[in-house]
Amino acid sequence: MSADTSEHWALITGASRGIGKACAVMIAKKLGLHTIVAYANDIAGAEDTAAQVQALGLHTALLRFDV
Repeated sequence: MSADTSEHWALITGASRGIGKACAVMIAKKLGLHTIVAYANDIAGAEDTAAQVQALGLHTALLRFDV
């Protein structure tokens, strides 16, 4: 029995680059979760991450904040 994740979201900090970006894309691919791409300064990197997730047919939201 698998859980319905169609309305679930993942919040990924540092998702504009490096490990955070890789985690955001992997979670979207493997778990099918919509993704909140949190970033501190790199808007271009965050937008690229969001585009990769959206290409999978999932929703994204960008959230600028510093943890």
